[in-house]
Amino acid sequence: MNKRSTIGITFFVCAATLLLGAALGAFAALLLPTDTPMNEYLTGIGASGATFAARFASSLVSMGKFPLLATLLAFSLLGVVGVPIVLAIRGLLLGFAVTSLTRYCGATAVLPILGAFATEALIAVPSLLVCSARMTDASLSLLRRGKPYDAAFLRTILTCTVVTAVAAALEAAVSPMLYGVISAHFPT
Repeated sequence: MNKRSTIGITFFVCAATLLLGAALGAFAALLLPTDTPMNEYLTGIGASGATFAARFASSLVSMGKFPLLATLLAFSLLGVVGVPIVLAIRGLLLGFAVTSLTRYCGATAVLPILGAFATEALIAVPSLLVCSARMTDASLSLLRRGKPYDAAFLRTILTCTVVTAVAAALEAAVSPMLYGVISAHFPT
């Protein structure tokens, strides 16, 4: 099996585990009661008055922990199963957050909620997916006693780092406004 076909298979496996995790997260959110007191929590996020630097640091940690864990797992044989598990957990958390907020706020808040998660879902998660496919492939290459750490491996890590930082900056810039819009849809 050549290198190109291995990357395709690992990408498919990583995408499938991410989607499976998102579906499980959405299902888990549907099982929770709807009378959870989210008003104070989300209103506090929107009106916290935190500086851009504090919001950026929080977003960077939130978005960056999954690519970092996937990269660390790539240096061992555990990455073959560990990286897809990391993606499943990431999907579960994202699916749970979007579904529980939508259930709590109602159908009228769907667009603001999707907007609040847009930078994460449209920028950071695809970057994580590409990074994870490369990291899983590196672990498979270790299993076959190959040389997984080449220039493409380093380029993937650097690209994922830059994309994650950009996504965190965008989220830090727009999150107060979007959480303010979402809080306007809270049930009274």
